[in-house]
Amino acid sequence: MEKVRYLEQSKDLASVHSKYSVKGQTSVSEAENNVDIHFICFIQSDGDLYELDGRKEFSINHGKCDDLLKGAVKIIREVIKRNPNSNEITAQVFTPIK
Repeated sequence: MEKVRYLEQSKDLASVHSKYSVKGQTSVSEAENNVDIHFICFIQSDGDLYELDGRKEFSINHGKCDDLLKGAVKIIREVIKRNPNSNEITAQVFTPIK
């Protein structure tokens, strides 16, 4: 807990983060701007595929799923079909190593 408290309260770390978080290859919006971009997460629980979206009140159960990656890709492809000209979709996958 001591390390967590240090990370949460460190003014030096906050200063370095603030300085370097605005550097990079893409332009960064001002912190006060309303940005219409967010993250969602897919999880597999009790054999079902769930979508966790902070903008939704509840998780979305997409039904039975034997493979987390294949199930998530199927949903992501559906989103891409609805928005074929969008370049605002990225994905990261975290799966257990078998």
